[in-house]
Amino acid sequence: MNAKAKIVIVLAVVVAILAAARFGLFSQKVSDQELIESALTDALTAAKEGRSGVVLDFVSTQFVANTDFPLDRNQIATYIRENHPEVDVLNKKATVSADSALIVSPVNASITFQGATFSHKFKNVKLTFKREDSLQWLIIPSKKWRLAEVVAEGLPDLDGWDR
Repeated sequence: MNAKAKIVIVLAVVVAILAAARFGLFSQKVSDQELIESALTDALTAAKEGRSGVVLDFVSTQFVANTDFPLDRNQIATYIRENHPEVDVLNKKATVSADSALIVSPVNASITFQGATFSHKFKNVKLTFKREDSLQWLIIPSKKWRLAEVVAEGLPDLDGWDR
């Protein structure tokens, strides 16, 4: 490679770095509330469409729920791909403090179990979010809001769901 080609490559890399820094430093800052609401809406839409990858990107690797059985990420992904659950969080307003946020909201859920569809309205579901380390464009370190815990009071047995 000759000297001119090396100079052009170096200049192109410098321009790309400066452009990325400009967009990162001077772009509009979005509030935590908007980030959480957007991520939650995207994940709920993806679940309804059976796109488990988007949902798993939104769910923390330390995710816990108050169920009688442990949920692992593979089970969640398989269920979403096969059943397309419909979940509607009625209040998406989060209370944000430092690196955590909480939404307490009624939630309408419609699930499929063994070929039958069941619906239930939960009164006060607690959704806890954590700001976790992430990567933008696979190389730039950043923070991202992820769902860390779900607590639904009074989980019904299968008989408690409407058909």
